[in-house]
Amino acid sequence: MTVQIDIDEKMWADVEAMARDLNIDYKELFLNTVRQNLYSMKRELDKTQTIAEKERRHRDSYEKCPVGSEEFYIDEDQIEEVWKDL
Repeated sequence: MTVQIDIDEKMWADVEAMARDLNIDYKELFLNTVRQNLYSMKRELDKTQTIAEKERRHRDSYEKCPVGSEEFYIDEDQIEEVWKDL
């Protein structure tokens, strides 16, 4: 398959310099760059989906077992005691 892209002169100069520094041809440089970026984007997508899945499970759990009105209750004496230690 052939792909054609437009690159400005500055970018092309960067491509040429990188290919020369790595001692590889342009095709190899572009393929490696695309491959690495696809891998990186896939990891980010997986991370986003993992976070979304954790949030969904967390939300579902609270819907099944909502927080009770006394579950996180702290009376005034406990608050003052905590603040004294800080």
